[in-house]
Amino acid sequence: MLGVYEVEGKYSGRNLAAYFLDILQSFGVQSKLYCITADNASNNLTLAKEIESKIALFKAEQNQLGCVGHVLNLAAKAGLKVLQLQTETVDASMIRTIIWYEMRVISVG
Repeated sequence: MLGVYEVEGKYSGRNLAAYFLDILQSFGVQSKLYCITADNASNNLTLAKEIESKIALFKAEQNQLGCVGHVLNLAAKAGLKVLQLQTETVDASMIRTIIWYEMRVISVG
């Protein structure tokens, strides 16, 4: 982590990009940016496109990665919904078991 800011104003992609670019510039690492890991909120795509407009080598569509934890959380919730379980009644050990089972199935092929 390079910096933490208290964001003033809206959490729009354009506003967040201004803070992000300021941090990169203060450390002189703009040219070293390879990817951004974020959830799939629309403001994060806007942030990536704004960065693309300022840093030529950064390509928003290719270099914005989804957060694995967020993706797993969404997948687990969708799976539980299909199974008609209430997410409020599922404890952490059940989720760990489901994820472990899915990872095992994926790794076996």
